[in-house]
Amino acid sequence: MILAGVLIVLLGLNLIGALKWKRSDSKPTVSISSLSKTPALLQTLTAGLLNGLVPCSLVFSIAIKAAATADPIDAGLLMLSFGVGTLPSMVIVTLLSATIGCHLQGGLTKIAGIFVVLLGMWTLYEGLIFYDVMRGLGNW
Repeated sequence: MILAGVLIVLLGLNLIGALKWKRSDSKPTVSISSLSKTPALLQTLTAGLLNGLVPCSLVFSIAIKAAATADPIDAGLLMLSFGVGTLPSMVIVTLLSATIGCHLQGGLTKIAGIFVVLLGMWTLYEGLIFYDVMRGLGNW
């Protein structure tokens, strides 16, 4: 955890721009737009739809509730209604991020870098605490 914390802090500092690591600002060679020639709005909508399929703890909790109904029709309807209910928010978030993300990318990268540094410092702290506890156990 100590090594991971140090690496996370270094990556965060690199995002902020505090380190002079060479960073490629070029776009990846393979992207959604290079895979197809569909309009950008359709690509964004498709990405938003597919984003709703990403598993998360909320999806797992609804899946457990659906399985607990013991009725396949009710379980399917519950999962369908959950998916339909979350779909608009996923599409909206994707559209907003695509729209304002390009304009705010530099500032948001720095903010994300600050959070990464803080999380790295927390991981480093937890690693040091764990090391201290484990070192004390050797004296028994």
